[in-house]
Amino acid sequence: MKIKNKLLVSIFALSFLLMSFNMENNKALATSIDENVNTPENQRVQLQKAVDDTIKVVNSEVYYTYTSQELKSEYEKAIANAKLVLAKKDASYDELRDATAMVNKAKKDIKDAMIKIAEKINTKNQLEKALNDNKIKANMARDLLTNYPKTVAKVKGKLQNILKSSETLVKEAESLLKQLNI
Repeated sequence: MKIKNKLLVSIFALSFLLMSFNMENNKALATSIDENVNTPENQRVQLQKAVDDTIKVVNSEVYYTYTSQELKSEYEKAIANAKLVLAKKDASYDELRDATAMVNKAKKDIKDAMIKIAEKINTKNQLEKALNDNKIKANMARDLLTNYPKTVAKVKGKLQNILKSSETLVKEAESLLKQLNI
C-alpha cells in the first residue's frame, strides 16, 4: 500500500507540474500572438517569469525523483543562459525570445519525459493487477483439480485450459514487468 500511495502522490505531483507547464505554454502562446506585446520589455518579463518558475520546477518531486540527469542538465543550461541574457541591459528582443524559447523547450522536454514515465507506471500497475488476477485463477483451478477431481470431472478440460492460460499470462506479465525497469 505504501508503494501505491507513493505512486499516487507522484502521479498527482506530475499532473500538477504538467498543469503548470500547460499554463505557462498557453501564456507564452497568447503573448506571441499579440504583436503589440512583442517588445523587448515584454519579452524580458516573459523570460523573467520563466526563470522565476525555476524554484517550482526544480523543487518538484517529479523533477527531483524522475527527471534524467540529461534533462536536468538541459534545463539548468537554459536557465543559466536566461540569467545571462537577463543580466544584459541591452539584450535584443531576439536574444530574449530565444532564451525564453530555450527554457520553455527544456521544460517541455521534462514534461514529455514525465508523461512517458506516467504511462510506464500505469502500464506497470495494469500488469501487476493482471499478474495477480491470473495467479489467483491458476491457484483456484489447480486447487479444484487437485482437491476435488470428482466434483469438477465434467469441467476438467475447461479448468485445465484456464490453468494453462493463466500460467502463460503470468509468465508473460512477469517478463514484461522486468522489461519496464521502473
